[in-house]
Amino acid sequence: LKEIKTKKVGGNILLAVTGYVASGKSRFCSLLRSDAEVLLRNPPIYLPFDLWINAGKREAAKYAERFFLADLIEAVRCIRNGMRFLVPRYDIIKTVGRMEDTSRLSTQKLLWNNKPFLRYGAGIEAPSLQGATGLYIDPSNGYFYSLFPATTGACFLLDGTLVVPQEARSHYDLMVFVQAPWPMRVARMVRRFNRKEVFGATK
Repeated sequence: LKEIKTKKVGGNILLAVTGYVASGKSRFCSLLRSDAEVLLRNPPIYLPFDLWINAGKREAAKYAERFFLADLIEAVRCIRNGMRFLVPRYDIIKTVGRMEDTSRLSTQKLLWNNKPFLRYGAGIEAPSLQGATGLYIDPSNGYFYSLFPATTGACFLLDGTLVVPQEARSHYDLMVFVQAPWPMRVARMVRRFNRKEVFGATK
């Protein structure tokens, strides 16, 4: 991290932690975030992959189709180039739901990743994201997004199974793949999810 900071004076530092489900990525990130804040003298902006979950496609046959992967790839590109970007907010969608009636939204528009977004200013009780400045709605599906303004000199940490697709890998300064023994992962999945696919995979 110190070496990266020396080379990236004035630019954003982009870190990725990936690995298989229940391999310990989030635990590793909690340690990395603490160390990075000390070493870089700046708390990293943490973006877990769960934010990109597409609630409308949770049952898609292909795992990658269950996420807004194109938005993730564009966000990574924007971070690398110090440009503004939007992050979908599954954490809001799963508690508040989608914005069904977009006719009352602000006329303030923003174009990002070839899609128009409308500013949402009504105010909802939702967890904030470090570095984000406001909420926007994708009027085509009613999904909430957080806006991150153009910035430089910041450290971003992305954590999740698919945060390093081929199209995004060249933008990262450091990628870490976390591994854990299969029995340990299964035990964690059973405790954490109790999902049918977990038991199907452990026949």
